[in-house]
Amino acid sequence: METSKISKETFCKVIALIKEQEKINEEVDRALKKVCGSHVVFGANNRYLEGLLLLLKEALPDPCDYVGWWLYETDDYHVWSADYTQDWNLKDPGDLYDYIVNETSGLMTKASQ
Repeated sequence: METSKISKETFCKVIALIKEQEKINEEVDRALKKVCGSHVVFGANNRYLEGLLLLLKEALPDPCDYVGWWLYETDDYHVWSADYTQDWNLKDPGDLYDYIVNETSGLMTKASQ
C-alpha cells in the first residue's frame, strides 16, 4: 500500500493556493476580454499548474483523480459508496485529503496487481 508523501497541512495549503490563483486568473481573463474581445483564454495550457498537479498526484496517490474532480468538476463535493449507504462530504480540502488517504488506498494496491 502506498502512503501519502505530503502532509495534510501542506496538501490543504496547495489546494488553497491553486483556488486563489484560479480566482486571479479569472479576473485577468475578464479584463483581457474587455480589451481584446471574446477570443482570449487566459490560463489555458498552464504548465505551472500542470506540473504542480503532477507532483501532487505523486505525493498523494489518487487513483480516481479526486483532486481533479474536486478542483474542476464539482460544486457538490459529495461522494457516495457503491451501495449508496455512506456519504462523504468533501467540501473542505482536509476532508478530501482524509478521504483519499483512508478510502482509496486499497485501490492503489489493486491497480498495481
